[in-house]
Amino acid sequence: VYLQTSLKYNILPKKEDFPFALEVQTLPPTCEPKAHTSFQISVNVSYTGSRPASNMAIVDVKMVSGFIPLKPTVKMLERSDNVSRTEVSSNHVLIYLDKVTDQSLSMSFTVTQDIPVRDLKPAIVKVYDYYETAEFAIAEYNAPCSKDPGNV
Repeated sequence: VYLQTSLKYNILPKKEDFPFALEVQTLPPTCEPKAHTSFQISVNVSYTGSRPASNMAIVDVKMVSGFIPLKPTVKMLERSDNVSRTEVSSNHVLIYLDKVTDQSLSMSFTVTQDIPVRDLKPAIVKVYDYYETAEFAIAEYNAPCSKDPGNV
């Protein structure tokens, strides 16, 4: 008999260890009637590492369970000077940034409910340097109505 087990868990590093400043908010920030089915995710990122700027960076936004990104709102990000391209799947949005400096970059897009889910858990947003993957930052966000008992 051959038996192998594996135990994995995530521990978020301390914020002061990150070479990126990453802030994620939802709009509206509180539960409103429309927020049950649609809300915006706003991401602010800047580079706080040892160099003047990062290399190309990727912002990976995981979706809250049951929600999907609206592709036209994500594609509008490509009109920004710093965004080189975007990729959209059902549970992730990847935003490719040419570089990140100490000037804060703001990006936002809309997500909509695809499947009603109870007891929503926070989702993770990660920004990392494409060539120096050890340089990253992680933040999490909740759907505005995730703690609302009326949420289906």
